[in-house]
Amino acid sequence: MEAAPNGPGIPKWNTFNYGMVCFYSIGLHASISLPYYLVKYSVTYLLAHYIILLSFCVPICYVQIKLGAIYRQNILGIYSLLVPILKGCAITILILSYIRSLTGSLELSYCLYYAFASFFSPYDESSHPNHSEMSGHQRPIVFFKEYFLQISDGLSEEGNMVWYLAIALLVTWFLLFMCTAKEPSFMNKLAFVLSPTALILLLVVLVYGWVAPPPVAPSEPFGSLVEVNGSFSYHEKNIDEEQEDQELGVWSLSLAKLYSPQPWMNALILHIYSLGLWSGVLPTIGAHLYNNKTTIVRANVILFLVYGLVPVVFGIAFIPFISTNSNYGMFEYGEKLKPGLGLLLLGMFGKIRHVPGIAMCLYLGVYLLGILHMVLHLTVIWEALLCSLPTCILQFFRRRSTLVAILSFLSFILCIPYSFQSGVYLYMLVNSYLDRLIFTVIIVSIVPTVIGYIKQNLMYLLLERALMSLWYGASSLVIAAMLIYYFAVYVYPFPATIRDPKAEGVASDDRQCLGWFVAVGPVIFGFILGAFHAVYTEKGSFTERCIRALKSDSLQTADSSEYDVSDKTPQTTSSKSNSDVTLSKIETEVVIDNQDLSSDLVKV
Repeated sequence: MEAAPNGPGIPKWNTFNYGMVCFYSIGLHASISLPYYLVKYSVTYLLAHYIILLSFCVPICYVQIKLGAIYRQNILGIYSLLVPILKGCAITILILSYIRSLTGSLELSYCLYYAFASFFSPYDESSHPNHSEMSGHQRPIVFFKEYFLQISDGLSEEGNMVWYLAIALLVTWFLLFMCTAKEPSFMNKLAFVLSPTALILLLVVLVYGWVAPPPVAPSEPFGSLVEVNGSFSYHEKNIDEEQEDQELGVWSLSLAKLYSPQPWMNALILHIYSLGLWSGVLPTIGAHLYNNKTTIVRANVILFLVYGLVPVVFGIAFIPFISTNSNYGMFEYGEKLKPGLGLLLLGMFGKIRHVPGIAMCLYLGVYLLGILHMVLHLTVIWEALLCSLPTCILQFFRRRSTLVAILSFLSFILCIPYSFQSGVYLYMLVNSYLDRLIFTVIIVSIVPTVIGYIKQNLMYLLLERALMSLWYGASSLVIAAMLIYYFAVYVYPFPATIRDPKAEGVASDDRQCLGWFVAVGPVIFGFILGAFHAVYTEKGSFTERCIRALKSDSLQTADSSEYDVSDKTPQTTSSKSNSDVTLSKIETEVVIDNQDLSSDLVKV
C-alpha cells in the first residue's frame, strides 16, 4: 500500500486492512477470558462486560487513536512533545507492556504445545500410581502439573529445564521476530493473513462442536464435585445430564452474581489488557489513519464491533467442549494463571483431546490471535526503543531486522527461567504483582493526553473537545479507583501462587521482595529516567530547564523538541510565530508539521 501523500512515509490503512488489524484486540485475553467468565458467572456477565466497555473504554480509545492520527508518533513521542517531563509515564507504559509480552510468550507456548499434545502425547491414566483413585476431574490437572509442566514443589526448588517448553518458547519468539522485523506498516499485511486463518480455525471448532458431539473415552466419566454435609464428593453422571447442567449454568439469566463487584472488576481488567488501553497500541494504530472526524469515528466503531462480537463467538464455540468434570482444576488455576487459561488447558483439554484435529484447530486459532496481539505490542516497543538508540548504534547495525533479531533473542533469554520446573511459580508471581501500581500510570497519563486533545485538535468546537476530555479524564479516574479497590480486596490478601509449601519464612519474604520489585521498579525507573532526560535535553540553567520541561507548549519551540511529528506538505499552512512548527490542513485533515526534521529515526 502506498504512503499517503501528506505523510512522512507512514502508510494509511483502508477500512478492510484496519478491520483485520483490530483482531489484535481479541488476542489470548478476550478469546479465552470471556468464555471463562461466561462459565463462571453465566451469560449475564455480558451485561457487566458491555456496560464497562461503553461507559469507560469508548472515550479512552477515541482520544488515544485521535492523538496518534494528529501527531503520527508513538506514545513516547507524543508525551515528549506535550509535557516533556512526563515522558517517563510513556516509558513506564512501554516497560510494563514489555514484561507482559514476556509472560504472554509463555502462555502462547502452552497453547502451541497443547495444539499437538493430543497427537503425540496422549496421557495414560493407568500409568499413574493412584490411577484407581483418580476421578474424572483430576485427569487434566495431573497431565498439566505432572506430565506437561513437571512442576516442582515451589519457587525455591528450581528443578530442571523442561526441554519441550523451552523449544516452544524459542519457536514463539522466532515467529515474533519474523513478524516484527519489518516496518510497522507490515502489520496490516500480517493481520490480513493471521486474522482470517484464526477465524477459519474457529469456524471449524464451532461447527464441529455443535454438529458432531465430541467422543468421550470410556475411562473418562462425566461428573462434578458435589457438596454433601460440608464435604465434597465426586458425583458421576451420564452425558445427557452433564450437558443439561452445563447449559443451565452457562445460559442462566440470573443477575445474582452481578451483585458482587468481582465480575465488574474482571470485565474492566479484560478490556484494559485486550484493547491495550494503556500500552501505547492505540496511538500507533491512529498514526496510520487519516485525521478527520469521519475516519476516527468509523475506526472506533470497527474496533468495538470486532472486540465486542468475536469473543462471544469464541464462547459459543467453546461451550460444547467444556467438561464440568474439570471445574475444580479450572477455577483453582484460573485466577493464578491468566483468567481463562485454566479453562483452555484444564476445562477443555480433558474432553477435546479425543479429537486431535479439532484440538489443534482450537489451540492454533487462539495461538495465532495471541501472536497478532503480541506483534502489535512489540512493534510499539521496538519502534520507541530504536528511535531512542544513539546514532552510532543505528549506523553500526544499519538494518532494522538485525536490531530486532538481537532484541528478540534477548527476550527469549529472559523467558528461559519460565521453562524450568519452577517456572510456573515465577510466572504466577510476575503475573500477580506486575500491574499493582498501574493506577499511577493511568492517573498521570491524563495530563498529557487531555492537553494534546484540547490544544491541538483544531477540527472540533472547544465545547466538544472539553466534553470529550472531561469524559476521558473521568473514565480514567474511575478506572484507577476501581483498580485500587480490586487489588486491595482481591489481590493483596491472597498468595501470589497456588499452594506452595516452601513459601514460608525467609523464602516467602524473598518472594514478596521480588514481586514488589517487579511492581515498583518499572514505575520508579520510568518516571525518573523520563524526567531526567527531559531536563537534560533542555537549554539554560537548571531552573530554566525544569520550567521548560514542564511547559505543555514546548512543541512550539524548535530547540526543545527533537521529534518529527510531521505530515509534510507543500500546501497551505498556518505558521506560528517564533516557531518552526506549523499546523497543516489538507482535505479536512489536520496534522503537526515541523519543517526542520526529516529523519524517520528520531532521538528521544
